[in-house]
Amino acid sequence: MSPGAALFFANPTVPMPPLTGGAARNRMMVECLHKEIPGLIVPPEAPYFEALGAALWGMENDAAEFSGMSDLLRSKAASFDRLPPLKDFKDMVTFK
Repeated sequence: MSPGAALFFANPTVPMPPLTGGAARNRMMVECLHKEIPGLIVPPEAPYFEALGAALWGMENDAAEFSGMSDLLRSKAASFDRLPPLKDFKDMVTFK
């Protein structure tokens, strides 16, 4: 458990921290969390908090110079390992 979560659960007078980050756009997760955590706050800006944090960090820390668009994207396609199709494992699943 994170120190912030431990502090919140140990002392209910500490205000609930808001749900932030990209996960806040997952409607089903937010619905379930609202059921389990009364008073959960999900600000409209929640998906952008990570970008804001990165921007603030960048303002306070040295960062490499932007070398231009030619180095931003690679023309060579990335390759990923291929996994067998899920249908090959049908007999390993119990549908209820």
